[in-house]
Amino acid sequence: MSKSIWIITDRTPATTTVDSGSGAKMPMDMGAHYELYPEPESKESDRGRTLVTAEQLKREMSEFLDAMQEVLELAERPKSKMQLDEIEISIEINGEGKVSLLGTGAKVGGKGGMTLKFKRKEDS
Repeated sequence: MSKSIWIITDRTPATTTVDSGSGAKMPMDMGAHYELYPEPESKESDRGRTLVTAEQLKREMSEFLDAMQEVLELAERPKSKMQLDEIEISIEINGEGKVSLLGTGAKVGGKGGMTLKFKRKEDS
């Protein structure tokens, strides 16, 4: 039997924005009065578990790391007076086992994220 890993993910669906056309406010728009409509408290968790095979996660991570290595090779410029010694990246793993790079402002947290730290090998 293949080994598997449980991935805990948010069950909250992604929200979409609907463009009403011009995007302009109506002249008398005073905004919403959210304090009049308190949000009901939910006792149900917004997280769920998904089983992903280790083989699938290994394949996704391998493809991601191969692509990152190709990108980071640009940092190794032979005529440069500086060298990249260490890099830290944050990734997210979704419920399907897909690995994604977290962009600016994203934080590793409730979405199955992890931080990878790469350090230059010591020359022997």
